[in-house]
Amino acid sequence: MSGARVPLASIKSITLRAGRDTRARRGAPIPQLQCIGKACEVYQPDAVQCTNMGDDGTGNMQWKTFPEGFGLEKST
Repeated sequence: MSGARVPLASIKSITLRAGRDTRARRGAPIPQLQCIGKACEVYQPDAVQCTNMGDDGTGNMQWKTFPEGFGLEKST
């Protein structure tokens, strides 16, 4: 890993996996994927793939997830 910054707009897709942690440059690792909510009682995905759908015009990147119906929330 080079440690160089990567512009978010240049990331075409990302796969998040349950049971794996992030690699942070400045903070402690956090889980890549954590299922929360009622749906998790029925199904917890092993992986979620997110595809960059582009900028919404206000500088925010829009992401489509697969399996569909699983959204992304900010980590704290």
